[in-house]
This record gives sequence, C-alpha cells and structure tokens, in this order.
Amino acid sequence: MERYRPHGRTVTTLEADVLKLRALEMVLVLFYVENLKGFIISSVKVTKRLRKIPDNTTLETNNEEQVSFKKAHELLISEGVITQEESEQLKEMIDYRNTIGHEIHRITIDIGAYANLAEYDLPNGHKIAKYNYSAVQRVQNLRKKIERKMMEKLFSFELSFNTLAFDAAEQAYLKEIKRLKKKVNAGIDKLNITIETTNKIIRNIPPEVMDMVQPGHPKNTKSNGTFSQEGAKAMFMLYDAKATPLAVAYIMRITYRTAAKWHKKWLSQHK
Repeated sequence: MERYRPHGRTVTTLEADVLKLRALEMVLVLFYVENLKGFIISSVKVTKRLRKIPDNTTLETNNEEQVSFKKAHELLISEGVITQEESEQLKEMIDYRNTIGHEIHRITIDIGAYANLAEYDLPNGHKIAKYNYSAVQRVQNLRKKIERKMMEKLFSFELSFNTLAFDAAEQAYLKEIKRLKKKVNAGIDKLNITIETTNKIIRNIPPEVMDMVQPGHPKNTKSNGTFSQEGAKAMFMLYDAKATPLAVAYIMRITYRTAAKWHKKWLSQHK
C-alpha cells in the first residue's frame, strides 16, 4: 500500500539528505571496487611474470600478458590469498558496484513518493536491491585483507597513481558523508519523535468523535474535492478534540498545508 505523505510528493529534507549520502557513498564504492579489481589484476600479472607461472588461457598482445579478473581471482583462491567466504564477499561487492553503474534506480527506489514500488519486482525480473550502507567499509576492509595476504604470500605489486589521483575527491566525500550521517541520524530521531507524538494524539481522540467524523466517507467532500459542510464540521471536531494539523492531515488524508489552513480557521473562532 502506498504510504501517505501529508507534505505531498516533494522530496523532504530528510529524504534529500539520505539520497545525497547514498550518492557520495556510491561514488566511493565505484572507485574502491574498480581500484581493487585493477590492483588484483596488476599484482597477479606482475607476480606471474616474475614467477613465470604458466597459464595456457592467457593471450599475448604486443608482447604484454593480459590477465582477466576471473583468472586473477582464481589464482588468489588457489594461492590462499582469499578464503571462499572472502571470495563471495568480493563477488558481492562487484555485483553491487555493477548495480550502481547500470541500474542505480534499484537502490534509490525506496526513497520518495514512489517508495511503494520497492514492494514489487522490477519488469526485467530483477529483485529490488536494498541499499548497502556498509558497502564502503566492507570493500575497504576487503582491500586491506587482500593486500596483507598478498604481502604474506610474496606477491609483487605494480605502482599505480589512481589512488593519489582520487585522494582529494575521497577526502571531500568522506568529510561530507560524515556530516550528512550526523544530519540524517538527527533527522530520523526527530521524525521518530514526531511519529510517536502524532500517533499518541490520534489514539487519544475519543472514539465517538472518530465515529462522527468518519474519515474517508464521501459525505465529507464535494464533487470538486473541497470539504462539504459535513467535512468542515469534522475538521472542527478534530481540532476540538486537541488534534494537531499533522494528525488531522493523516486522519483526513489531506495535505498538511490544507490541515494548517483549517486549523487557522478553527483558531479564529476560538479567540
């Protein structure tokens, strides 16, 4: 069922902050995963050349040995650099990176006015992917483990300036992520308090008032969608019962703006 949004379909400040946070983390995941893949391939390539490890599946192009990630991955497992569990983690991170790169909507669909779409499978048969807030940390930890085990197994490394080239962006993104996380957590706490307070207000409205109001009944609205005389009476009854504009918006399924206008009308009659 579609969640009711008393503030309309416009993205809320909290939703916007969550999406910004995700966007920055997704950029980091894209870089970290691609950088890790490149590191693995180049390290295996150099190590095989120095150790003269035979591989009949490799191709020669301009006298330069080409190593596929699949073969490099297999070598890491056979050499004991990564466990089967770590191998699955690596595959999971690569799949997640591919989702970001090719189907990013699958991990943003749960935010906003059309979040209810996340309850359904996508037309192409794919399941809705859940956003992974731990992906950045997980791929960083995996990189450290692989580097450490490669050193223990005496693998050779190839110098790359990619990390240095991304350094300024990485620092800026990590700093902004930290700020946004703090803001988002505060926003969630505030929202939870608002929800709890509003639910309590709704529960405290006398049953007889709710019976008379009959939220959703056609008698409360005219054909043009505005409140009928019965609907106007219902609004005033709810405010008499100490409902807030937000509580009324949820009860009557109207916008917060409309509920606030009717609250002003009610206040003007109680001066």
